[in-house]
Amino acid sequence: MGEFETLAALREEVLKQLRAARTRRAGALQEKVVDALVAKHEFTVPEALVCARSPTGRARRESMRRQGIDPEQLPWDYQKLIGRLRPGAETAVRRASLIEAIADREAIAPSRARWTPRSSGWRKPVKRPTPGGQAYDG
Repeated sequence: MGEFETLAALREEVLKQLRAARTRRAGALQEKVVDALVAKHEFTVPEALVCARSPTGRARRESMRRQGIDPEQLPWDYQKLIGRLRPGAETAVRRASLIEAIADREAIAPSRARWTPRSSGWRKPVKRPTPGGQAYDG
């Protein structure tokens, strides 16, 4: 059994790895579905959101400053960097906007546990109706 002292410990590790693989596959499938929706629905996104999402945005510069790095003193070619990273930032904003539009149309909201700083952002709770008609903070 190698590094495992008991069959139960081996079984638990195998189950843990199977669950992790299932979660990765589900995430990959969700990514493909969202990417297909984004490809099918062309729309423009506000330039300010794209800039904020790019690594050269204000939040990224503030993060660097908190780490003691002055981003203005770095010898980067910002125009070249922006040109390379802009398509990814625009796609991320389009994905978040599309998911938000679907959620609004379907009157659903993500749980707070699923919100991350890299998602479409931390938001003030909004009263949203549930299918039963009651409003909740979501």
